Amino acid sequence: MTSTIADEDVRDGESGIEEAGPGVHGEQDSVGLFDGDTGDAPSDARTVITYLVRNRVLTGRDEPDLWDLLLVHEQTVLRHFHNMFVDLSINRVWRVAYKQQLEPAGVPHNKVVRAVTMTLEASVLALYARERVALAVPGEAVVIKRADARSQMEPYWPAQVHNKAAKDKKLNAALDALSNQDLLVKVGDDRWEVSPAISLVLTAQAIARFTDLLTAPEAAHGPALSVVPDTETDDEQADDDQDHEDAGDES
Repeated sequence: MTSTIADEDVRDGESGIEEAGPGVHGEQDSVGLFDGDTGDAPSDARTVITYLVRNRVLTGRDEPDLWDLLLVHEQTVLRHFHNMFVDLSINRVWRVAYKQQLEPAGVPHNKVVRAVTMTLEASVLALYARERVALAVPGEAVVIKRADARSQMEPYWPAQVHNKAAKDKKLNAALDALSNQDLLVKVGDDRWEVSPAISLVLTAQAIARFTDLLTAPEAAHGPALSVVPDTETDDEQADDDQDHEDAGDES
């Protein structure tokens, strides 16, 4: 099963998420920064924009100077990304900003931010990581271990995933998927830190739908969350068969 979370504008949707009004911080007027410059953003705003063009997540803990600049120039930064059909969800409590693709109905546009698409295992892992963040103190590092992630997935694995090698393969793929979305950061052997951005990706509404899909897939339908069967290629099936031959019935 593969699930896709549609991008949602959550700046005003959850506690602790605010949007600064225009002119709150008094952005300075832009001046030409090089010969022929037609840009209208101040230098500091361009610094933040450049960082977010290259990175999906900006956190105040890792980049305190850039975080402060983002708050000063929030409207200018948002305007830039909205022109690209991209939203920037900002949570001031967790001091995190997360870039997401907008999908305006009936408006032709190119996607510039990859979709948050997850397999069954990645979905379970994301929900577990989101729960850990929700229980943590804002600003506190949340670290998950491979063994914990594996234990969360066990109840959802079908009977045909019958050996340790096959399970490890799926677990590694789930960890890689969330890492590629900048939602997990490896901090040691078999340890990953959860990005607070996961609270912006998995909103309360998305979590409810996600949980429905994991517990009763046939009852969950909606435009913000869709599921298609998780199919294996012939090569993947052959790998699993080989894993079973090599590992026996070890679980």
